Amino acid sequence: MYSKGCRCEPCRVAHRLYERQKNRERSREKMGLELRPVRFVDPAEARDHLLFLRSKGVGSRAVAEKTGFSHHFIQSVANGRAKRIGKKYADSILAVSINDILKGQYVPVGNANELIDDLLARGFSRRQIAKGIGTPKSADLRLKKFIRHERMEKLKVLHSQVMRSAR
Repeated sequence: MYSKGCRCEPCRVAHRLYERQKNRERSREKMGLELRPVRFVDPAEARDHLLFLRSKGVGSRAVAEKTGFSHHFIQSVANGRAKRIGKKYADSILAVSINDILKGQYVPVGNANELIDDLLARGFSRRQIAKGIGTPKSADLRLKKFIRHERMEKLKVLHSQVMRSAR
């Protein structure tokens, strides 16, 4: 890895290779042998994706942690202050999925209580439901505001399997 100003042999070799590659690409672009790569893009698509993630409960800090970019940069894209961003940055933001981030986080309960009530009405015990979604105690089934994302997903899968087998 080249460190600016360092004159040790490995850094000199790395810098020389980098410069050669850069010069080759530029000369190939000038001769028309290669198309110039798109370096900057309009951040609208990345902004829309960030706003979608925000609507699902994913904050900009979590996206920043996942992508490795600064929180300030993610916020400037989400708030529309960034007029153009690098293509690799846009691609990295678009690659972030909700499931990657929300694994251990809490999400709003939504219809989890209705799903639990439906399973109870179909003859499942609290212990069976708790075991199915990975909750240590069956007493934790009465949800107030939040549930772990992976437990919510397991509850949805359990409910859909019961509904499928009931047909």
